[in-house]
Amino acid sequence: MADRRTEIVIANAAPAVAVYAGDALEVVITMEVADGKITRLYAVANPDKLVAAATTRMVSR
Repeated sequence: MADRRTEIVIANAAPAVAVYAGDALEVVITMEVADGKITRLYAVANPDKLVAAATTRMVSR
């Protein structure tokens, strides 16, 4: 089994945790926060969607 690691990230403008198995992104869990508390978790593990999540994008105005 590959070593797993986590990273705190921002996904869709929300706090999230990215979970990696070795170098492969395995799941992204975003958090909805209200009044300083986590109210919902959303997990994405679909490999097709994770390809987009693993891509770094520049944001500009």
